Order: sequence, then structure tokens, then C-alpha cells
Amino acid sequence: MKVLYLAHDLADAAIRRRVRFLQEGGALVRLVGFSRVRNAGAHDGTSGRLIGITRNGRLVRRIVSTAAAVLLSGRWHDEMRAADIILARSLEMLVIAVLVRARLRLGKPIIYECLDIHRLMTGNSLPSLAMRRIEQRLLNSCALLIVSSPRFIDAYFEPAHRRLPPWILLENKVLASELQDGATSCQAGSPRPDGPPWRIGWFGIIRCRRSLLLLASLVRGSSGTIEVEIRGRPARDVIPEFDAVVAATPGMRFGGGYDRAIDLPGLYMDVHFNWTLDFYEAGLNSEWLLPNRLYEGSMFGAVPLALASVETGRWFARQGCGVLLEEPLQPVLDRFFAGLDAGSYQSLQAAVGRIDRMALMESADSAAQFVDTLRGLHRRDAPHGQSAVLRHDKAA
Repeated sequence: MKVLYLAHDLADAAIRRRVRFLQEGGALVRLVGFSRVRNAGAHDGTSGRLIGITRNGRLVRRIVSTAAAVLLSGRWHDEMRAADIILARSLEMLVIAVLVRARLRLGKPIIYECLDIHRLMTGNSLPSLAMRRIEQRLLNSCALLIVSSPRFIDAYFEPAHRRLPPWILLENKVLASELQDGATSCQAGSPRPDGPPWRIGWFGIIRCRRSLLLLASLVRGSSGTIEVEIRGRPARDVIPEFDAVVAATPGMRFGGGYDRAIDLPGLYMDVHFNWTLDFYEAGLNSEWLLPNRLYEGSMFGAVPLALASVETGRWFARQGCGVLLEEPLQPVLDRFFAGLDAGSYQSLQAAVGRIDRMALMESADSAAQFVDTLRGLHRRDAPHGQSAVLRHDKAA
């Protein structure tokens, strides 16, 4: 099974994880796409063909880059001709996949992998209506839609579009093989140092200004009983005051980036709580997504702090664990930590430890199952227009 993977950012670690997942399932993957940084090339043993440089949030620049990629696609026509399946991650890559496939007059199945719904897609303005109409035309050309949260279907795709291809749920679980040997055998119930101080970890892409200010206020008002450890990639274009807030808040620390393969278990096992709240696109994408940190923190036993009313909170409610918070958050957080003791924390952590590991982790078997689904599309076992809903996660 040969897969051409069209990616929006070759330097993104999540892209490398998906390539590795496909390879573990038995697929031969060729990676083609843009990068947000220059000199993007080989990553984690997988070489990617760079077709352009784009920038986060620069919509006009990304439209120009997409058009240029189609016009200059002759450089990678051979990759598309050789592929059995074309997998397009993000809407801009789906545009490229559909147009180049038509240009080459190929009949290969196209799969759209959607992990975020941009705010522009959801409004009632003329640009939003036009974008949804374009997306509908593109979806009509797809054999399969992949989403990382079922709420993307319920809250966006079904209300926004008359017709959908078959869809499959592929969550942002931890890929077992990307971690060092033995890391996934760490017990979710491994004891932490007794609190207080209670340590909250906020790891990954740091792009939520409200979360930063909530956590800073919580730490400042705790008289040293609450600490916050931040690691990952801050979006300083979204939170320009990030460094100033951290510097002005004793007990809040930013430790820089991290290597998932080596650092992930230690990060989460060194904190009591996992901050999973996100208000970056409140009311829209932030309410619908299931983030990486949900699976990572739970695998290594950090008790999740989650908003009860969003999909992340509902996921934890189904698992019977987590601290599910309601608005107004600041006083609710203050009261929770004021009443927290060792016994109540141990009960919270024990509930996290009871989550089925396969709800958190992708294995070689689940990768093979997913690639078998793609192989079925290649054999026309799931023809275009089929209305049945496919789900990779049997528990979904």
C-alpha cells in the first residue's frame, strides 16, 4: 500500500507521528508538503519533499502558496502517479490533492484528514459561505474523511454540508513506538510527591491567553500551595505577553521545548494535574477538539483539569475521571484547590489509572487495522458515495 501524504507543515512533530503510524501499519509513505520553517527536509527517518514555505495565520500567503504548489506540481507528479492512496492533511492540502489529481486524470482515492476547524469556516459572512461551498465541492471528491474528534462531525460537518463521504475517527492518541523502550509501561497510578504544593502541567502548543492568565492568577493567590510548569511551544504571536506574565509570577515556570520520545513520561509524572482547557477558539474548535495532552497526561497519571461543557470534558466524564470544571472558572478553581487533600487526590489519580490503555495509545495492531481500511478503499471496497459511518476506534 503506497500512500502519498500531503502535509501542511513538514516540520510538525504530529506529521512525523502520523507517517510513523502509517509505516507501522505496513504502508509505504511518501511525504510532500509545506513547511512553516526553512530547511525542512528529513524528519525522523522520513524524507519529505518541500513544495513551499507558509506562515501560521497568513491566509493570503497560504492561498498564494497553495496556488503555486498546484502550478508547480510537476516536480512531484511521479509521487502522485505511484501512490495507491492520496492523504491530504488540512483543507489547503485537499485543494492541492483534488486539483493535481484532476490535472493528471487519475482515479486514485483521496482522503481528507481534518484535525481542526478554522474559524473562517463557521461564520455567516460571504467569505465563510464561499469557503464552505469550496469545501463541499472538495468533499464530493473524497473517498473518506478522517476526524480526530466525533464532535467535528456533529457540530460542524453534518450541519454545514448536504453530503459527506464515509468518515472515520482517528484520535490524537500516544504512538507507543515513538517513546523510549519501557515508557508506555509506566503506571498511570505512580505516586507523585505529596502536595501541597500542587503542581499543574501545561504542555504542548501554548496558544490560549485566557489559560495563561487563569493559571497565573491561581498561582499568585495560592500563597505558594500551587505551582505551574509550562513546556512546549508558546504562540507568542497570540500571547505576546507570555514571557512577561511568567516572569512576574513566582511559582510559574516555562522550561522550553521537549523531546516527546524521551521527556513525555517525566513531564507528566512530575506534576499532579494536567491542564487540558483551551479557549483559543472558544465556542468553536476549542469546544470540539480532543487534544494530544488529553491522552498523554492520562497515560502517565496526571489528573486532568477539564471544562465539563466541552468535548474534552465529556471524554473524561465517559471515562469516569478528571476534575470537571464549570464557569466561572476562577472561583471554582480556587475552591477546588482550597479543599484538596492527599486522600482526595489519591482517589482522583486512581480513577485516571483505571482508563483502558488502548483508549490512550496506538499500537502496531491498531496501525495495521487503519492501513487495512485504506487498502479497502484502494480495492474499491468502500466506494465513493457510501453512506455508512466507519470508525477506527472500536470504542467510539
